[in-house]
This record gives sequence, structure tokens and C-alpha cells, in this order.
Amino acid sequence: TRGMLSTHNDKNAPIIIRCAVYTRVSVDRDPNDRFGSTNAQFMACHEFIASQLSKGWRPVDRLYEDRGFSGSNMRRPGLQSLLSDICSGLVDIVVVHRLDRLTRHLGDLQTLMTQFEQHAVSLVSVTQSMNTSDHHGRLALNLLTSFAEFERALIGERTREKRAATLRQGLWQGTASPLGYTIREQRLIV
Repeated sequence: TRGMLSTHNDKNAPIIIRCAVYTRVSVDRDPNDRFGSTNAQFMACHEFIASQLSKGWRPVDRLYEDRGFSGSNMRRPGLQSLLSDICSGLVDIVVVHRLDRLTRHLGDLQTLMTQFEQHAVSLVSVTQSMNTSDHHGRLALNLLTSFAEFERALIGERTREKRAATLRQGLWQGTASPLGYTIREQRLIV
């Protein structure tokens, strides 16, 4: 099978399944923080891969990480690097901590899954016990992504509602005041 390497020419040699870990965080808070969200995701994914060593799972040596990027689109350097390596035949399984780390958009998920399937790559979500190598996993994937997209839409709606209510009260929403103004008690003062 393409992608599953044997370490020897012997038919009884173990099969090695190359696992790529992808991590993402929307807001990269503090560059001096030694243990952030992506570190926790990375460790959980590698612990899961280690639990599958008897099945031949091995982590690849590359880091696929996006700090400070939204999951609402695919314009992320770490994701693009992962997709390039998938197209080059260097990955058999993509491991994520949670599905929303990979994408929060159903259309993007379908695009990704099409690319994964073209290259015989499975997707595994560690915390959601999901593996797309079977039809149950693919159904769960679509359901979880639909909920993630719904959640993203709700968050956007709540943010717009809060902003509108704040503006109706005459309060300033920005972080910095425009030139010639100062902010006092959340109001712009000339």
C-alpha cells in the first residue's frame, strides 16, 4: 500500500505509518510563554501516537504549527506546509488535538478531506476519538465540523450584538483612541 513503508525487504517486517501532528491557536498571546496551547496540543497528539506504536505509528520529523491564525480559512503557513508534504507522499495520518484546530469551516473540511483521500491520508482527532479511515469516522467528522461552523457563526453574531449595544450607549469599542481624542470611562473625549 502506498505510504506504508516497510523497514526491510522482508514481508514480515513491520509497517511504518507516518503521522503528522498539526497544531493551531487563533491568538498567539505571549511569545515568552514556554508552554502554550500549541505545546499542549503537540504533547497530547504525540502521546496518542506513542499509544499506537504497536500498530506501526511513528511521528514525522516536521513541525506543522500555526500560531495566531484563525481556523476559518486555509491561508495558514503550517497547514500549507502539511498539505505540500501530503501531496509529496510523506504523510499517512494527520493527527490533531481537536477537529476545530484543523478547520472551523465545512467547505474547507471537504476540500481537505478530498486532498487527504486522493493521497490515502487519514485524519485522527485525539480528544474526539475520531478516525476517518472508516465510514463512521467520516460521518462523525462532518457532524463535528458542522457544529464548529455553527459555533463560529454564533460567536460572530454575539460579538456584533455586543458591539452594536456598546455603540448605542455611546461607548468606545476600540483599543486605541483616534488622533485628537482620548478615552475616559469608555467614551471618546476631544
